Amino acid sequence: MNNILKVLVSTLIAIMLLHLTPFLEIVSAIDSSLPKTLIFASQPFKARMWFDLAIENPGQSLELELDEFPDTVFRWTRFQFLTSTDADGEKVLSYGWNNIQSIYLADLNGDGFPEFCSTTLWGSGYIDERICVYDYATKKTYQLSDRTNYNFSLFIKNEGLFAMQKAAIRPFSVVKIGNLAIIDNELVIINSEQQKHKGTAHSLDPFRPATITLSSSDSIQISSTTTFTATTTSDGTYTLDAPAGTGYTLAVSKPGYLSYTIENFILKEGEDLPTIDLKSLAGDINGDGVINAEDLTYMLSEFNKKPVNWKYADITDSGIINAVDLTYLLAGFNKRNVVVQWIEE
Repeated sequence: MNNILKVLVSTLIAIMLLHLTPFLEIVSAIDSSLPKTLIFASQPFKARMWFDLAIENPGQSLELELDEFPDTVFRWTRFQFLTSTDADGEKVLSYGWNNIQSIYLADLNGDGFPEFCSTTLWGSGYIDERICVYDYATKKTYQLSDRTNYNFSLFIKNEGLFAMQKAAIRPFSVVKIGNLAIIDNELVIINSEQQKHKGTAHSLDPFRPATITLSSSDSIQISSTTTFTATTTSDGTYTLDAPAGTGYTLAVSKPGYLSYTIENFILKEGEDLPTIDLKSLAGDINGDGVINAEDLTYMLSEFNKKPVNWKYADITDSGIINAVDLTYLLAGFNKRNVVVQWIEE
């Protein structure tokens, strides 16, 4: 009986292999006809930094070889163009002019090959920061720039290449942070991490706006401080666009008031910012960070008058410096700018 079973099993295996052989040949033929670049689909190129002058000093020149471009050497030399050397000799990669401040490598268009992505400085007299990209596989160049209005920079986060767009004038507020990508032959910032967070800052004269500043160099993996700003409306409310993160410093400032600062602030996704009451901090007329005899002198110099030299002595913005304003100043006498540590509830 056992011999009969062995014969049956052997026969079934032979039949299965006979029918599978044509199928395996078809699969093999399809595999051999696929483009070699498809192998990168299962092994995506992870963004990496070659160098960044804002982070470290790499010296006068660097060389780089990439598996994606075999038998090719890329060479960066300070104050010169990036070059590549292969079997056809040395070529200049004309992008970013000759003032390249950084080179990051990332696959921005999903073709499996890395692009050379750089922060570059442009201009004389007025210098603006741009993002310039060179696609070595297609020999195309791309650029993100908006001279006199915005500056752009690069950083790595979670193995992805991010771009940051900041206002070109103080306080250099961040406009957008997101992944850098090439879509429809255009260099763009996508998947913005910023969210709208609402908050309120109460004061005695709501028609004079307060400024809210959220700054950090810890919550976002970059070398310089990142700043997000907003101003209050007539009812004291505001909306701040910023990504969730830790290590923030949240500051509220307003002319005629002491500032209120929260350090080590944690901003969570979908949560509003804390309500801050500035009413007890009114009276810093000269803006030196303390309410003292100097502020009182300025107020009394125009008491019962419409302010001419010291408009913030009219704390309530009634049009006249009077006893109500004096009462608020005296209530905050000898106080200084407030700095507190964030305590999560």
